[in-house]
Amino acid sequence: METMMKPVYPIRGLMLDLGRITEKKSYYVSLLPWLAEWGYNLVHLHLADDQRCALRFPSRPELATPGAFTADEMRNFVELAGGYGISVMPEIEALGHSQFITERKEYRHLAEPLPDKFGYNALCPSLTETREILADLLRDSAQIFDYPVIHVGLDEVRFGDCPVCRKKFGKIADWQRFAEHAAWVHAEVRKLNKQPAMWADHVVKQLSMLDRFKKDVLMYYWDYTIEYRVGKVQSLIDAGFKVMSCPSALCSTARILPNSTISLKNLRNSTGRSRHQVARGVVGMVNTLWCPWRYLPGAVDYGMAFGAHVATVEEEDPGFAERFVRRFYGVSNARPLAAAILELHDLSPDKNTHDRIVYGYDGLETLFNREDRRECGILAKRVAGILSIMRKFTAKVRRNKDRYGDLVLSAEALLAMARFGAAGRKKSAVKGARALYRRAELAWNRDRQAGDNLRFGGWHHGHDALLRALKSYC
Repeated sequence: METMMKPVYPIRGLMLDLGRITEKKSYYVSLLPWLAEWGYNLVHLHLADDQRCALRFPSRPELATPGAFTADEMRNFVELAGGYGISVMPEIEALGHSQFITERKEYRHLAEPLPDKFGYNALCPSLTETREILADLLRDSAQIFDYPVIHVGLDEVRFGDCPVCRKKFGKIADWQRFAEHAAWVHAEVRKLNKQPAMWADHVVKQLSMLDRFKKDVLMYYWDYTIEYRVGKVQSLIDAGFKVMSCPSALCSTARILPNSTISLKNLRNSTGRSRHQVARGVVGMVNTLWCPWRYLPGAVDYGMAFGAHVATVEEEDPGFAERFVRRFYGVSNARPLAAAILELHDLSPDKNTHDRIVYGYDGLETLFNREDRRECGILAKRVAGILSIMRKFTAKVRRNKDRYGDLVLSAEALLAMARFGAAGRKKSAVKGARALYRRAELAWNRDRQAGDNLRFGGWHHGHDALLRALKSYC
């Protein structure tokens, strides 16, 4: 769709979150031709996190979780992607998000001692065994992936009161402990003749740590707010570092599918506001997709395509949605369906609205209230109209029928939520809730591991999960 123009951003990546939900390998393969057509030239694989390890590392095979790629399967995927002009970059979490290691009995002693299991975590950076494991994972990655960059995570770290670290570091600030470990990880990557990359969230909070890093570290600056803050990007550039701009088509602030006023606006603002920085130090954009339990696979196709579009063109094409519908779904008379899909994205809920309706309260401790009930009544009428249009087009879809079915199911989930809220959170208002849940579960199992216990988000992310929300109406 975007192959005839010179792209605005040299690197245009899509990050897939295999470390939360490892989808079937056929799903990732099926994406490749579309990613290439939309304009992506990089797939960023977030391979491991607290919940999953999606690669069977030859040096540490015990870390692999169900559905993980073997080394040879990953090499084959890298080769397939290369045939479409797409590179594949691995990300290995090297400090926080490390429970894929520390939840195993034999490695629990490597975790930073924390007062609770909620929130972020970290490996103890002072233990020799921590470094041995990380060195193994990095070395295996360098041998499997031919991409010149290895991303080492280093985001969202929470240290505890560790006696080993107290003995090693004394009373230094946490950021100094972080910087020392990060610099070691960077050096390990260089030993493998690779370039280190890292998330920049801790760095922009404490810019003085940049003095401890070499300038070859590629900074991945993520900012999922509507007001994408280019000043923080500029601070990294001014310090001599190259930067990747990282918005998100779907993160913790959105539910069911990418929301126009949050997710798509974030994609627009990040690519638009960093445009002038491309010649100064921004080398690319990565559209991140987090925690697949929040959505059905086909619910994010437009968000993926749109992210590549705004990273490729100088000016957004107002007819892009129509072109997307025509190509991806094979619908000839695409305009009315494109309009319906855009409106559906307009109506997708933010996190707090969703949680108040579904669970009765949100993260701000605000309870479901009469204004929510009123807005749900309006929402139900609008979504019902959209669904009527979408269902009329079902027989006209010629490509990606299952993925289109996911989008229809997502609209039905939104309608169920709206009717539930409009009735004052009464289950009786959601007719056919059990049948809707069963159809959504079948759609989940199509591209994901059947029976995956994370389909409900797990103990820490349960409120995020689409299937859990649907089940609550039954």
